[in-house]
Amino acid sequence: MIISVNRRKLSEAEISLLIRDLPLFPNLAYVSKSRWHHMIDPYCLMVRGKFAGVCGIYSFDGWIKIGPFVLLQKYHGLGLGKHLLKVIFDNHKNTSIFITSSNPVVHQIMSSFDFQELPSVFFIPFKVKMFLILQLTEHINISVAQEGIRKLFLQKGKRKYYVKHA
Repeated sequence: MIISVNRRKLSEAEISLLIRDLPLFPNLAYVSKSRWHHMIDPYCLMVRGKFAGVCGIYSFDGWIKIGPFVLLQKYHGLGLGKHLLKVIFDNHKNTSIFITSSNPVVHQIMSSFDFQELPSVFFIPFKVKMFLILQLTEHINISVAQEGIRKLFLQKGKRKYYVKHA
């Protein structure tokens, strides 16, 4: 299988594929079309020259926050998500990393990379909390609220928080 990872803006067609697949994943928080458009150089995963998934990163104060992290459904279960995260982690060895997810598969991946699981949201480092609050205020809108209500009725995994200090 020919796999490549590069950093670039998403195309309109790729964003459409992501928007189409998002409702299939109860463990994924809603990501608006405008957020995909404004993402700065996400890591794009290609399989045999075709778009397979994306992982955004946000840099702040010596940290990066991973996410949104989405593989198109047809690429699940092939180890591609782990491959994409390994590329990102290798590129950011000297940076502290934060990731949160309610996806049990992501939980397994984080333990394989020796990330520290935090006991609760209260243990998230202060700099990360401040970034998350800022990010929330930038992305909140009626679509996010509607999606939040929809997700209340879906079976969803427990949200976990992970850090790796540089």
